[in-house]
Amino acid sequence: TCGFGQLTSTIARNRHLDQATVRALVDQAPFQAEEAQKKGLVDGLLYRDGVYGAVQKLIALGPEGVLSELPPMRRVGFLLVRAKVAGKQQKQAQQQGKKKGKTKGWPAKAHEHEE
Repeated sequence: TCGFGQLTSTIARNRHLDQATVRALVDQAPFQAEEAQKKGLVDGLLYRDGVYGAVQKLIALGPEGVLSELPPMRRVGFLLVRAKVAGKQQKQAQQQGKKKGKTKGWPAKAHEHEE
């Protein structure tokens, strides 16, 4: 479970703020978008079409391009998310293999890819 202390320490670490500041900000919340940005709680503000455009740009760049666009501290988070997604995909493939009566998650032979 995630307690208040864990939540504020995670926000503090990820936003490069001290935990006392984060606790004070939580007590003052909610904020208008511009105020949240000034206080360091969000990186930027975009309307929906701006978000879609940013996501399309990142998709076009591919994983390595995304890494080059991110500030150094955000690259670590991106790599962790990427590893977590890959782990979930591997687990899903293993579960699908078990449902089909296979003992291993990955096809042992090339023809097992085809269905």
